[in-house]
Amino acid sequence: MGRSLKKGPYIDEKLYERIEEWDRAIAAYEKARRKAPNEPSLLSDLGAAHRNAGEFELAVAYFKKARDADSEHWQALLNWVLIEAFDRRDPAEAQRLLDELKKRHPEIPQLDRIQTQISSLRAGA
Repeated sequence: MGRSLKKGPYIDEKLYERIEEWDRAIAAYEKARRKAPNEPSLLSDLGAAHRNAGEFELAVAYFKKARDADSEHWQALLNWVLIEAFDRRDPAEAQRLLDELKKRHPEIPQLDRIQTQISSLRAGA
């Protein structure tokens, strides 16, 4: 049986992600959300599933909800940076969000690599 929502990961949802069935993953996350509507990790994962389904507006909306539930939930902000940089191709907005992320969570190891990629996008823009 799966773990509780508070402990995560959400077993069914992660299974659908692994096999890239985004519609089923989204439906499973929505079902789990009924039990924990403001759980930031669940909201962030739901946003990531929408991103993978190509639904960027919905993804950002869920990342914002995750941050509203927990302003220090860095995963939601990181995923939002990735959408702005690589999906929407908006390096200025990606840089703004990355600057906020670096200020709040400089310990995240991949930030330097993401900064390099965003700088490359900005140079080519």
